[in-house]
Amino acid sequence: MGRTNEFGYLGAGPEQTASGNNGVFSFTEANSLNNDGAFSSAGSTELLELLVVAGGAGASGSNSNGRGGTGGGGAGGFRNSTTQTVTRGTNVTITIGAGGTGATGQGTDGSESSFGSFESHGGGKSRTATTGSSGGSGGGGSNDGSSNISGGSGNEGGYTPSEGSGGGQSRGGGRGGGGGGGGATGSGGHGGTDVNGHFGGAGKENLLTGTSLYYAAGGNGSRGSGGTNNAKSNSTDLTTSSAGRGDGGNGDGQNGTSAIANSGSGGGGGGHPTGDGGNGGSGVILFKVANSKKPVSTTGSPTEISIGDNTVYKFTGDGSAQF
Repeated sequence: MGRTNEFGYLGAGPEQTASGNNGVFSFTEANSLNNDGAFSSAGSTELLELLVVAGGAGASGSNSNGRGGTGGGGAGGFRNSTTQTVTRGTNVTITIGAGGTGATGQGTDGSESSFGSFESHGGGKSRTATTGSSGGSGGGGSNDGSSNISGGSGNEGGYTPSEGSGGGQSRGGGRGGGGGGGGATGSGGHGGTDVNGHFGGAGKENLLTGTSLYYAAGGNGSRGSGGTNNAKSNSTDLTTSSAGRGDGGNGDGQNGTSAIANSGSGGGGGGHPTGDGGNGGSGVILFKVANSKKPVSTTGSPTEISIGDNTVYKFTGDGSAQF
C-alpha cells in the first residue's frame, strides 16, 4: 500500500500532549521520549522513594493559670515508602499541609500532606493549661498551676511504622515548665525538677536529595515564671535532628519562636505571662524516580534535583504530577 501522509504510513501522524502520546513512532522516537520521561507508556511507575511530611502544629501562649510554662507544638506526621507505584496515565494530586498558628491562647493543629491517597497527619497543637492535642505527633502538655499535665498522643493514622510520637508532660507545681511536642523519632521531653521548658522530640533524617536533612521535630516547651532560657536545641536549618523547630519562650513573657517553613516541625510555647506561641512549619513532599520514568508534566513548580540516573522532585506547595 502506498504512502498516505508525510510520516510514511497509514493513519494520522503521531501526537504528543501533556496527558499522553499516540500514533506510530519510530524506535528512535520512542526511545528518546522514554529516556526523557515524556512517553506515556502502559503499566506502572515505581517510585524509588516517597517522603510525605505534614504541617507541624502551632503552640499555645502564656499560661493564665498559675505561673507555669506551655507546651510545644507537635510535629507533622513523617511517612516514607520505597514500594509505592503509580499507574501510567494517572494525574496525582499533591497537597502540602500548612503549619498550625501559634497564639496567645491555644494554637492550631497542623494540616495533612498527601501524595494521592498516601498521606500523613498534621501535628497536634498545645493548649493553655491543659493536655496537648493528638496528631501526627502530639502537642506538649501545658502547666495548669498544680498537677502534671500530659501531652497528646502521636501516630494519629495508626500506621506501621509510626508517623510520629506523643507530646511530653508538663512539670507540676505553680512554675513548672511546659512539655515538649512530639517528634518523628521520639516523644517530647517531660518531668524534671525545675522551671525550664522541655525539649521537643527529635526529627528524622532523610537522604532523598543526596544530602542529610531532618524533618518533623517537636517544638520546645516554654519556661515557667522566672525560668531562663535552656541551651537552645532548635536550629535555623534542617541539618540536625532539631529540624528547624520552634523554641519556647523564657519565663518573662518572651514569645515562642516559629518553626522554619517546610520543616514539618512544631512551634515553641509562649513564656509566662504574656508570650505568644510560635507557628508550626509547613510540610513537604519529595519523590524520586528513574529518569526513564519521570512524570510527563507537573504543576506547582517543584524543584527538580538530578542524581545520576534518577530525578528527585521536591514540592513545597500544592501541585500535581502527570505520569
